[in-house]
Amino acid sequence: MTSGRPAARRERWTSRGSAIAAVGELAGLADRLETSPAALALAFPLASPAVASVLFGATSAEQVRANCAAVSLLDRIGQADLDDLSRVGAAPRAG
Repeated sequence: MTSGRPAARRERWTSRGSAIAAVGELAGLADRLETSPAALALAFPLASPAVASVLFGATSAEQVRANCAAVSLLDRIGQADLDDLSRVGAAPRAG
């Protein structure tokens, strides 16, 4: 009799591996665009006409400034960059 726990554990690690891979891709794209991964992640929903507002958390004035700077990315990133960013989080990766 199996409890299904090994399968659940395997799924969790696969998911964690996917997240780690996505973070690496996001960091690479941010480097290419000369920005931070956090700013790029905030710029993505800001670029969508379907999004009315973006809420973010901050624990310092510096974080608020950095998060607000994501708006300036909208002038520098193109549709190809947004497509690349969309692909980062779209497909699950093998773990």
